[in-house]
Amino acid sequence: MFWPSADTNRVSSPTPWRREIWEALREAAESEDLGRKQRILDVNNIRLGNRDMTICYDDSGTFILHVCILYDDEHDVGL
Repeated sequence: MFWPSADTNRVSSPTPWRREIWEALREAAESEDLGRKQRILDVNNIRLGNRDMTICYDDSGTFILHVCILYDDEHDVGL
């Protein structure tokens, strides 16, 4: 399961892992509404490195999201 182990997928960060950012990424990934996805990312100052959300950035570092959790039967993000 990806989300419970999300902290191990952190690529780089000058600061400690922040649960609220991973929770925001999860909420955005699971939302079916494109406007809501964008609002979640904007409110949390998260920028996309790739349009498909596989690479995201905030002020503290880089986040890698596995394609398998973004594009599966239950959570087809489709950005």
